[in-house]
Amino acid sequence: METVYGLHASLAFLRNHFENVKSCILLDNSKQSRFAEIEALCEKHSIACRHVEKNDITAAVGDVAHQGLSLIHISEPT
Repeated sequence: METVYGLHASLAFLRNHFENVKSCILLDNSKQSRFAEIEALCEKHSIACRHVEKNDITAAVGDVAHQGLSLIHISEPT
């Protein structure tokens, strides 16, 4: 399983390859307008989207520039 993180990379992947997205994780306080499109795309394509603490995202991807806002798990292409 691969991971895509960061706002622009996540949006691009959701727009173009939503069928390979297994789930989305957003920072718990990410109820901001800049994340609305990610949540809308997840809802449109029935992708589970959950809100977690920043430490949970950092633990999943490491100390990288994930922007503290999104993490998308990619399933293997079919």
